[in-house]
Amino acid sequence: MSGVLLGVICLVLGLAYWRVATESVSARRKPSVQRVVALVVGIVAPAVLVVGCLLIAAAQGRTGDMRLSLLRLTAEVRQFPLSLGGDASRDDLVVPRLPAGFATVRPDLSAGDDNPPLALVVAGSDAAPPPAVIALRKGRKLAWPAAQPFAEGDAVCVQAPCERAGAAWAVLRGRTFVPADRRDDEVSARPGAEAGLPMPERKTLLAFGGINDWTPLQAIHPLRDFFPRPDTAKAGGVLSDCDRWLCVGKGAARVPARSFLFQQGGFNGSAWSIVLADPGARIARGGRVVPYAAPAPIALGTGVSVEVYEPRFVDGALDGPDARRGRLQLRRSLVLAERDGQAEIAFATPPTEIIGRCDSAAAPRRLGLEATVVGGLTADALRSAPSLPQGPACDAFTRARLDVPAAGPALRTAHLSLDRLATPWPAVLIVLAWTASLLLTSRERFNRRPVLWTILSLLQLLLALRLLIGLAAAEADPTLDWREILGDAAIAYVAVPAALLAWARTGEPRKADDLALDLAPPAAAVGVLAWTHHLSVLNLLLLAIWGLAVVWRAGLAARFKREAEPGSPWRSGVLLLVTALVVRLAVGAIGWKERIDLGVTVLAISVVYTPLILLGFGKLLAASETQPRGWGRPIVFWALLVATTFVAPFTVRDSGYALMVLPIAGVAAGLALRRSVARIPWAGPAIAAAALLIALPVLGAIGTAHADRLGHTAQMQRGLSDEQALSTLDRQAKASQNLLRLYLIAAPEALGADVSTEAESLKVWSAQLSDYTGSLLGRGYLSPANLTALKPVQATDNLTAVHLMSPFGRLATGLFLALLAAAPIAVWSMTGAAVLDTRRATGLLALWCLFGAAAYMTLANLQLVPFTGRNAYLLAPTSGGDLLEGAILFALAVWGLAREARR
Repeated sequence: MSGVLLGVICLVLGLAYWRVATESVSARRKPSVQRVVALVVGIVAPAVLVVGCLLIAAAQGRTGDMRLSLLRLTAEVRQFPLSLGGDASRDDLVVPRLPAGFATVRPDLSAGDDNPPLALVVAGSDAAPPPAVIALRKGRKLAWPAAQPFAEGDAVCVQAPCERAGAAWAVLRGRTFVPADRRDDEVSARPGAEAGLPMPERKTLLAFGGINDWTPLQAIHPLRDFFPRPDTAKAGGVLSDCDRWLCVGKGAARVPARSFLFQQGGFNGSAWSIVLADPGARIARGGRVVPYAAPAPIALGTGVSVEVYEPRFVDGALDGPDARRGRLQLRRSLVLAERDGQAEIAFATPPTEIIGRCDSAAAPRRLGLEATVVGGLTADALRSAPSLPQGPACDAFTRARLDVPAAGPALRTAHLSLDRLATPWPAVLIVLAWTASLLLTSRERFNRRPVLWTILSLLQLLLALRLLIGLAAAEADPTLDWREILGDAAIAYVAVPAALLAWARTGEPRKADDLALDLAPPAAAVGVLAWTHHLSVLNLLLLAIWGLAVVWRAGLAARFKREAEPGSPWRSGVLLLVTALVVRLAVGAIGWKERIDLGVTVLAISVVYTPLILLGFGKLLAASETQPRGWGRPIVFWALLVATTFVAPFTVRDSGYALMVLPIAGVAAGLALRRSVARIPWAGPAIAAAALLIALPVLGAIGTAHADRLGHTAQMQRGLSDEQALSTLDRQAKASQNLLRLYLIAAPEALGADVSTEAESLKVWSAQLSDYTGSLLGRGYLSPANLTALKPVQATDNLTAVHLMSPFGRLATGLFLALLAAAPIAVWSMTGAAVLDTRRATGLLALWCLFGAAAYMTLANLQLVPFTGRNAYLLAPTSGGDLLEGAILFALAVWGLAREARR
């Protein structure tokens, strides 16, 4: 039913666009009844979608999940220390994949006080170094207590005993290790020795070091790979771990070395640090061996943010100048503090599980998070927790806080939150109130300005889908904060169009009913605050933008009104694009490939970059209308387009942005084809790109029809020698992720024959996408998602598969894309007689970019074109940058196309 509802709404809205567009270009002065109905449909359709989908889901019993969250723990640790580790039977806090008891919270006896303070003590000795990596977070900066500085000329040894003569040492020289010897208590490089494998370096545009090196969260450099050692590979046999890597230990206990180097990244990022994780490992500075020192206890004080990482090393054979051999995987993020003599442990992201729904006929169930989050003595607290609410009490239940003490001798208390994710009726009230405000105050304005109506009705539909997808994403992943997601979506539904309306009304006389539009965003914020008890930074930013738009309309616009700047739009457009390109490469060179770290938040670079290049290309297209002849200008245009949307993003490792080349090229071609001159130089490249884009889905469809994407690994031919078999495995292991994704489209059988870990992961990813996108009419809104491999990206990269095609179906999704294309076509027909100036060209580019991104990501989720890491604009409910960038595109459309009133 929900798929039919979305399809019908998109179809009706498309017909409304057609009706308003055809009547707008006619000579009629009085609007017809059909036009008035069409205008009303555009206003109410998004609200109908929200209300209809939620009513259908509620009637089918798809809402009301009970979620249990562990907010924090308090414990008296002087008698029974609190243990962190991977053993659920003995560790209070379970950290998966890490050894048992790698750290404890207990008094710091080294302080020497009669009442020693509490501290986090990391287990570790010379014979058994810490098996986990602890980081202390201060804002956005991380400190690594177990790491030691390691500078140029320092030496390291990991094969104990390192103090004996003849021990294997190596000295750091640049990004390589050179074999060294220890004589007379000094370590020095061996004369004439050959350096080991060079450690990879992140690609950078700068000629100097110190800024753009990998952070440990992006890449670490395991000594097992880069420590120089004799080549022990057997000529005719299969390589063992210790043949490929540096190993420590003796006999059957030999294992690959676990010590590694890393660089902090950012400014002064080329400084090296080392983590010694092997028994008896040593470093030498100035030729002198540094004695082992256990990590110092981390005092809890009033609060310290601690992150627990597991070093993950890459086992496959890798090559290339920037091949990463390992990274740190975050396992737990905690805030530890000492409160009234007790330890308090809070979670940065509270562990959350869906534990049931209201069911009066079911037997009472106990709450629990044992074995996955807590264990040991702390699990006793959860075992004494009450049962789930039942019957009428459950139907009325929304949220409760529970403090559950342990019944045993250990003083442990679990502070829990039990939350019921019911149908978000407060958001529905906000949607209906805003819709009523538009109906009462803006019908006459929309009748005079049909372009403004078209743009805002499309915006409201996208924001309605954002709200619905936000609820579905929170249902699918209980670790997401549904209050923040739905609160952001509800305020955005009102604040973004209200800000654009206030801006578009600049210069118009103020009316009495305008007050309803001006007060709607703060009223929505009050409603969200009362509902969720929280306003996010994004909420405050949206309200600030709305406030600026209102102030601008109230008087600032007249003060800052400027006449059109004289000069050539071509020159100013080229200058703007070149400047944006240089700045984009510069910020990529210092390590900001997709986002800028502002300290308090992170901003997507495309939020600023996209409007700038659209404005620049709008200037070039406007200039081309006045002087279309010749080949010089189109060559410059296409060179700048490829550079800004393709070359620069690939250079700074933001390859997903390359899809923006297609809608801009399409607009340029469309404008050129309507002229009688200079069609080929302006439209030729776009036609070639379109042909390629069409060919890729055709190849993908053919490949899907003739090959099994889940094909098992092809068996190797019998009779291969060891060398031939190893060569085959090496070749498959070295296939890049991008190449494997191309295999997925054009040659699935090649992917099926690939045995690398990346290929196997891609097969799982492909199988899940095929399942989610396989329904024609949809499985229904809030149908169970059953996420596994797609869980981290279900609300971003793969939302068109998980939250559009799966619940609503391919047919409704196709109609939705058709509506996104119909909007700029309708706007073009309404303003067809206007001169194509910079503003109008920029507005068209913005609308077509909205369609282009959504269409490409839908094809990518259908596995018909190469996948990129982008979103369909305004539909990613967990991305504030997506909302801001999409809102800016709509603002450009309003600025360029909707400022003229038409009757």
